[in-house]
Amino acid sequence: MNGESFKRKIMIKEDIYKILYEKLKSSNKEIKKISGIKRCLESSISNSLNPANNTDYLLKYIGSTETETSLKGSSDIDLIIGIHPYDSKEFKRILYLNKEINNLNLRENVNIVRDIATGSYYGIKVGFIGLDHHSDPSYSLEGDVLNHPDFSKVHLNNNQKREVILTKLFFKNLEIKNRDLGGGFSTEQIIAYFGNFEEFLNYLSLNKPIFIDYSKKFNGERSNMTISYPFCGLKNMSWRFSEEQFKRSVDYAKRILSDPEIFLEDSLIRFNKNLWVNRGQELSDKLDYSTPDIFLSKIENRFIRNKLSKIPFKSLLDVGCGNGFSTRDMTYSLKDKIIIGIDNNPLAIKNAINLVKHNKSSKYTFINANLDSLNFKEGQFDIIIAKRFLCNIPSDRLKEETIKKMSSFLDSKGYLFIFDLIQEGYTKTNNIRKNINLEELTQPNHTLIPKEKDIIQMAESSSLKIDKIYDPTSTYYASTRILYPFLRKIFKKEESNIRFDSFLHRLPLFLPPMFNLGVDKLYIFKKK
Repeated sequence: MNGESFKRKIMIKEDIYKILYEKLKSSNKEIKKISGIKRCLESSISNSLNPANNTDYLLKYIGSTETETSLKGSSDIDLIIGIHPYDSKEFKRILYLNKEINNLNLRENVNIVRDIATGSYYGIKVGFIGLDHHSDPSYSLEGDVLNHPDFSKVHLNNNQKREVILTKLFFKNLEIKNRDLGGGFSTEQIIAYFGNFEEFLNYLSLNKPIFIDYSKKFNGERSNMTISYPFCGLKNMSWRFSEEQFKRSVDYAKRILSDPEIFLEDSLIRFNKNLWVNRGQELSDKLDYSTPDIFLSKIENRFIRNKLSKIPFKSLLDVGCGNGFSTRDMTYSLKDKIIIGIDNNPLAIKNAINLVKHNKSSKYTFINANLDSLNFKEGQFDIIIAKRFLCNIPSDRLKEETIKKMSSFLDSKGYLFIFDLIQEGYTKTNNIRKNINLEELTQPNHTLIPKEKDIIQMAESSSLKIDKIYDPTSTYYASTRILYPFLRKIFKKEESNIRFDSFLHRLPLFLPPMFNLGVDKLYIFKKK
């Protein structure tokens, strides 16, 4: 492979859309969880109804969890509580009787419907909508709202669920709030009208106003984004959508059409940022911040520590250092070194600084920054470590730029350690799992895992040459991803219930590397 330059394959739009849909739609696990919570909530609310008082009730779910178009991590529930004749006191009575609903917040006499309440139910955000379900959707906004799921069932097919999710990502990337567009239902109308995401982009790029009126009755003031309530036509759902937001949407559509990888990069960067911010809020001072698979991390750190002990060096940069636990674990035995860790999560870096303060170690410096924003000198570091960092970068071109940047910071005799997940290893492991009737391992949603040959060619295009390749985690992966799940299947136990901190996960720590699965490998490069 020496001498080969990296020739980046240009991704086609369909592949990009497929990747984004598979990674950023709600997972089957999330959908199953939400479905269970909805059943429990409906049962609980039903038990609070009082049909003996000559009141007619209706419970109906609306929103993206009902139409199965919610984004990963955005699975809020919206429940209509229909009451006829409508009584605001009855709406409040029903909610207050349900003690499992926490942080209940009521808003009375709101526009469009009668009353609204928000709260949480077993950790899931829930919106409650009070209205008179006998209202005619042809002439009233509340009747229109009640029928939104029915509109989607009629006007959208299963394939178009992907198009709705892509449209939601489009506006998310622009940081346009859901309410400014008119809620998730507006994106469903957009796809019903244009047919797919691509046609929506094509039209938007023409800088023409969007006017969608399924009611054929809208006679209100139009703007550049007019999406009416589809049954009554009494109001523009997108009335908050500003001229400035429309202009940004047009410009973004043009950019995506000319370079679709921008959409992939923006979507995954935004998702990753939110993921690591959330993990930082929950786990910034915990060992499992970087990965819940703590014994896998220990194997990686121990192996790198062993290799570092055999290389004479003075300075080391840990790229994507997280909360500092791995940085310390890889280097605690080294003396008289300058060790710098960088990460773009401020909460994680704050903990890393506190971690070394607590241990009274002066050799560490932690910086909250992106790699491309730093002004290190060329050749400043003897060793650079990127542990499970490349897989978090959302495209090959950005991966290549990252490797070039790291190479420029390396001394002429320096070493680059890339320890990362590898596509070929996942394929090999899943082939074995398939042969023993285990489900396919899915790759982490926040990652775009590289191929081994691409890593090597990217490095060789960046004035680096491969020195050594190691597979120190293969025994661990064979045990925890193949053997243990297979044994649990025999004993009819769920694989998803395997705990990462179990004794069976600890055991491979004491076993030598075997099996050559190649899921998570270390590549050591030297400057040419």
